[in-house]
Amino acid sequence: MAALLREDAILAMPPEAVQISGRGNIAGFFATVPAAGRLDLIRLVATRANGHPALAAYLPDDSTEGCIMVLGSNIRSSR
Repeated sequence: MAALLREDAILAMPPEAVQISGRGNIAGFFATVPAAGRLDLIRLVATRANGHPALAAYLPDDSTEGCIMVLGSNIRSSR
């Protein structure tokens, strides 16, 4: 995934004040934070949000059999 990003890519997560800049920093975030870096456990579903292509992220919740935890949605945009 990191190879698809430009070196000056920015990851923002509104309404949180988090902003991660740079390909390496974004790759480091995804390698350690969501699902402790186990991205293979996250199920992505294509959707739309505010008219833009988006992904909804779901993670199985081991504490409740058969349930999933919604991690969030990701709106993809480029400039």
